[in-house]
Amino acid sequence: MARVGERPGSAELPEHPLVSVIIPCYNRLDLTKRCLAALAAATDDVEIELVLIDNGSTDGTTDYLRSIAGPKCQVHINDANLNFAGACNQGLTLAHAPYTLLLNNDTEVTPGFLTPLLSVLRTQHDVGIVGSKLLYPDGTVQHAGVVLRHHNPGELLSFDHVYNGWSADAPCVNRLRDLQVVTAACALLPTELGLRFQGFDTRFRNSCEDVDLCLRMKVEGYRVVYEPASVVVHHESQTAGRHDADWENLLHLSHLWAGKVAADESAVYRDDGYAGLAELAERCARMRAAVGRFERLEGIYGPAQPSAWQAEAALVPRWATRAQRKELERRHEEMRSTVIDAHAVATAAMSIALRSAKHLASLPPARR
Repeated sequence: MARVGERPGSAELPEHPLVSVIIPCYNRLDLTKRCLAALAAATDDVEIELVLIDNGSTDGTTDYLRSIAGPKCQVHINDANLNFAGACNQGLTLAHAPYTLLLNNDTEVTPGFLTPLLSVLRTQHDVGIVGSKLLYPDGTVQHAGVVLRHHNPGELLSFDHVYNGWSADAPCVNRLRDLQVVTAACALLPTELGLRFQGFDTRFRNSCEDVDLCLRMKVEGYRVVYEPASVVVHHESQTAGRHDADWENLLHLSHLWAGKVAADESAVYRDDGYAGLAELAERCARMRAAVGRFERLEGIYGPAQPSAWQAEAALVPRWATRAQRKELERRHEEMRSTVIDAHAVATAAMSIALRSAKHLASLPPARR
């Protein structure tokens, strides 16, 4: 039996494991057990090894993982929480198989999910990472790929799961396609390639690390692919503290990539026949861009940036005259109100459009 925290010797390895499955765990033993049970039932056709990384759990997860460690199951126990990125990076260094599956412990894979992912990597050698279609427990879409929204100078990089909440049978979520980003909640990559890229950037804490890795792969010429034939149920964001660092993560992501990557949200909508959604996304971007062209107060403010106008108080130099200060504060409050209204309108319009398109997609052709 493999000892906890150590890599088993070659005599103990499963015969020619094809895939190393890395599952970071932090509490929620109930979800981990369901994840492992589903994985065992769905991988009879593929030789796998488990690489289970515990991030300092306190709910009995550690003892349970120790109890199942063996020739086909490496277990590594951390005293502290290294987050998703750190745990996955540890797993990559322990993996024996030529392919590595990154898998959240709040997922339940379905039979046959792994074969389509493997087929993509084994037949298309320029693919760096391939991701599954993820469904909520109610059967609607959680992930059908990630799209980048248009971002203007001064704005943070913005992205989202495309077609989130749509019917799992909608044609637009059942297309094998190239994207810029897929989620790492369930994604397959060549182990050697993951090591060459040094895994995830550990400055990210439980979000955005997969966005960054996919973009780094794209820059180096590798493709990022969404494979809808691979289906996984995702009980999204079940780990305690999952969103604690979202803001800091987004700031770091924007520092690395803002202005260096192109938006693809509109292109995806248009390619799927949703020209209205594409136009609305572009109008929202133009609305935000208009904020940056607001007339400057000569000698006081440089060209306006949306992030500056969203601030609660005007940025007033200490050497400004009283008249300049009053004028700047007046303009700032006016534009701040406009920005708040514009973002509210844009968000509501996009939500309404998405719900309408989702409803239409779920109807039989004769009723559309």
